[in-house]
Amino acid sequence: MRRRCAQRSAAAALMIAMLFATDSRVDAFRDVRRVKAVEFRGTKLLSKAELVKDVETRVEADGIVIDVDGLRSHLDKFLMVQSYRVFEDGDRLVVQVTENEPEWVLAVKKEDGIVPFEVDAKLRVISVHRVHAVDKPLIIVAPEEIGSGRLSERLRKAIAFMNEMKTTAPALMRELEEIDLTALPRARVMLKQRRTRFNLRFSAGGFAVLSCVAGYLDSRRSYPESAEIYAGRAAMK
Repeated sequence: MRRRCAQRSAAAALMIAMLFATDSRVDAFRDVRRVKAVEFRGTKLLSKAELVKDVETRVEADGIVIDVDGLRSHLDKFLMVQSYRVFEDGDRLVVQVTENEPEWVLAVKKEDGIVPFEVDAKLRVISVHRVHAVDKPLIIVAPEEIGSGRLSERLRKAIAFMNEMKTTAPALMRELEEIDLTALPRARVMLKQRRTRFNLRFSAGGFAVLSCVAGYLDSRRSYPESAEIYAGRAAMK
């Protein structure tokens, strides 16, 4: 009996040793490096914390140990990163990043608040919950306008219209702070540094009247709480 137990113990010990030996061989093939520092270049919007999120790193007395394969895997899946290059410069690991800049900042309107997200020029959702492009107007949409990470056809057409407005009415588009599209075909617009809520038809004609009304209010330096804009006229409160 003792001999059988000893044999089982020896077999178990051998299996454990083989398991750890296998793990060691796997680790040996991973690109894990010890460097003095990790430097990211080319970033304007992304933080270092976002770029190394969930990447295995360890700070030691003589520098940093980082799983470069894990870093590459993370960056490959990060839609805010258009491309990157990893190389060493002296005792530093350098990651040269080209960002995929957001084209529009949107937010889904819910009962308990809003959930912001960003899309690129191809209208792919590239960031959720965090806003990087703080210089963009905020577009508020209803939950049904986005499903399974894709924008609805109606929302795509609305954004295409706003892209056209960037060309036909660039001065007005630069003044946009917020546009609420939850009640299409009507929209509620807020302009920078004005308290007035402009309610208008989401169309070229509606934006043309908005431009005239905003210019009139600017000349008077008086801004009512709201302005209802219709074809060729406006009612202010």
